Amino acid sequence: GNVVFYGELVSVSSLYGCFLTMSPQHTSLTTIPGNMKSLMRPVAMMLPDSLPVVEVWMTCRGFTEAKSLSMKINTFFKMISDQALQLHKVLQSNKNVVVLGDAGSGKTTLLHALSGSVNRYEKYSRGFAIHLHNQQCVQTSRGRRTIDKRSSALSPRSDPKQESNQQDKNSCSWPRLELKVVFPKAFTQQELFGYRDEESGLWQDGLISRYFRDSTLTSNTMTELLASNTEETHRTLRGMGGAGHVEKWLVFDGEMDQLWMENMSTVLDSTRTLCLGNGESIAMPANLSVLFESSDLTHAAPSLVTRCAVVHCPDSIVGWKSVFRTWIKSAHSKWDISNRGLGIISCLMDHMVDSTLSFLSTNCRSVLTADYGVASQLSHPSSGIHEVQTLIRYMSAIFDRHILRDDEDIQVSAKHLVWSLRGQLHRKGRISVAGSTSSRQSSGITASDTGKVISTFAFAFIWAFGGHLHERYITLFDSHARELLSSGPYPAIVPSEGLVYDYHLDFSKGLLVPWAEKPGSQVKTLATSYTIVPELDRYLHLLDLMIFDGYPVLLVGQSGTGKSALIQNMVSPRYPYSRIFMAASLSSRLFQEAIEAKLVVLRQRENAHLHARQAASDSPSRHLPAIKSRNQLFFLDDLHYATTDRTGSQPPLELLRQLLSQGSLYDQDCHHYKAVQNIQFIATAAPPSGVSTGGGIASHPLSPRLTRLMTVVSFLPLGRDTLEVIYSNVFRAWLEEFPAYSLTHHSAIAKVMAGAAVEMFSRLRDEFRRSPCHPHFVFTQHDLTRIAQGTSL
Repeated sequence: GNVVFYGELVSVSSLYGCFLTMSPQHTSLTTIPGNMKSLMRPVAMMLPDSLPVVEVWMTCRGFTEAKSLSMKINTFFKMISDQALQLHKVLQSNKNVVVLGDAGSGKTTLLHALSGSVNRYEKYSRGFAIHLHNQQCVQTSRGRRTIDKRSSALSPRSDPKQESNQQDKNSCSWPRLELKVVFPKAFTQQELFGYRDEESGLWQDGLISRYFRDSTLTSNTMTELLASNTEETHRTLRGMGGAGHVEKWLVFDGEMDQLWMENMSTVLDSTRTLCLGNGESIAMPANLSVLFESSDLTHAAPSLVTRCAVVHCPDSIVGWKSVFRTWIKSAHSKWDISNRGLGIISCLMDHMVDSTLSFLSTNCRSVLTADYGVASQLSHPSSGIHEVQTLIRYMSAIFDRHILRDDEDIQVSAKHLVWSLRGQLHRKGRISVAGSTSSRQSSGITASDTGKVISTFAFAFIWAFGGHLHERYITLFDSHARELLSSGPYPAIVPSEGLVYDYHLDFSKGLLVPWAEKPGSQVKTLATSYTIVPELDRYLHLLDLMIFDGYPVLLVGQSGTGKSALIQNMVSPRYPYSRIFMAASLSSRLFQEAIEAKLVVLRQRENAHLHARQAASDSPSRHLPAIKSRNQLFFLDDLHYATTDRTGSQPPLELLRQLLSQGSLYDQDCHHYKAVQNIQFIATAAPPSGVSTGGGIASHPLSPRLTRLMTVVSFLPLGRDTLEVIYSNVFRAWLEEFPAYSLTHHSAIAKVMAGAAVEMFSRLRDEFRRSPCHPHFVFTQHDLTRIAQGTSL
């Protein structure tokens, strides 16, 4: 048939069909006449599942791991569409954003993922624009005639050059992002916003004021450069590539409170200026956005929060499964382990992690938060992130010692040699740590060595999920761990005697054996009268695993249980350290100066050693290989005593969190962040609910955003039998100074004296309990040590 179209008779085919596509959110949907709607059949379209689409597309393109790669791509774009795209849209309309979530919920991951994806998109779009521009240059005449012909029929005539430039502009509409992270609680008000020097009377800029000045200067310079239309300007812009379009994000990672945010009030309002103490105002550049990354808004002023858009990051953004998948994908290339072994680990994770996390949340408490009260606790970390990260650290440390591939053995052997040489230069009375060698003691894990994989996972699981619990919940976790480890697709063999903590991993046999059967774990006394027992040797083994692989460790236990003595007598001979006491008078500035001073001394020693080697060389022109920098270990004693501000934050520990997460320190003189490498931390702390700590007044709870970056080990109090063994050796060393007929006589008397001292200590602690009238009735293991010292005077 025929139809009339714009006054002309047009023939129509019998196969003609009319389709109208429209989004439900489109405003023109309501303007369509009802009679036209009745002539058309509505069909609802659903969003397809992108996972099989991506998998089929990658399989057709020849990818061998299409299934795993498609899951990774689908998860990434889902996260971008759910949270990152929402955050980017918020930033387009509002330059002030608060990213809120628990510790480990993925706030930092979200910001870095978004900035990285935007930068990659900007790079690809710029390359596409250049390719499109080259095609247009080749077909200039034909393209312009076609554009002119079509534009005359659709709209008033326009310049093809302007259309081409507009197309290039639209294709490069995503600018490059620069992410700047600042930990505001690690600095004072003067260090952040500036101060007036009393000696010179001049104004000294702080971190934020300096950054605002530099950003404004860069923005103004780029604007002037883009405004000038000269050949030299175009040549400069072509050389810069996409650096001319830069979006800057200034992220404040820390608690939001009025102590430092009151100076940011004019930045967040419509004026968008930073007002300094000298009366100067710095305008905020248009390409600068301010983001706040915090775990709660308890101390934030409502007037400031209402000026920002709030984006909440739930725990589901970065779960423990994504952390584990990232680790297991690189495991086969680093360690000599078969795919079957990695499959066993994956099955064990699926079988045990979720049920254990549910058990811990309802029945157990960490030693860092137990008995401290619900109202006074800090925000809880994301479920499972810290435990799974600790599990990965333990398994990585064990695999590094036994099944590291050949290309990695040289680096680890050199690392072991460096620590050994440093230990030889330390004081006398050193001990050797059994099993601390880093050379490979196995030819790898084959498909038949399932016992090694299962036992390694069982050992790491016990100390990752149960190593940070309060002593009151040890027996509960023991029953739960035995039930899970003995069931499932790959049951582990755990002896029935004692607790699950009483066994260590014998990797060569693939079994869990008692600590007393571990080589070198017999009871012995050092020259410093420090007695080593199997209960203490287990902590030494865990510390040795973590320190050697460069992981920070936090020992948490009641005062007087022997945490500092363990590090001084057992860790120091192998890993020499610099000790820093976290007292109330130690500010973040003094803490940074102490770290930098030690690093300067270490760097000078390395340079002197290098000059000595060059001078001792037979051929002066001979090129000597560079010496790898040695790690500097810092022992931070009593983290819970670190000073706090009015909101409860601890500035020195915020600086420590900056070092652990960013690996940098701010140079106050040069006004820039400098990278800090080859630095390592081991710390001790007491729970704020413990006796003689003064929880909340003299000592304070640690932030979960800091503790999740460290391997937390609960230092359990020693039993009565262990205390008798320790102090019998102390009394025997004193009795040997007196003449006697036999050493057996000395041992018997020392055993009786130790038993009497421990019995008296136990009765005093049971009879004289603390009360509101007698708050000073506090007895710790320090009192038992004083008894032994007073007897030997």
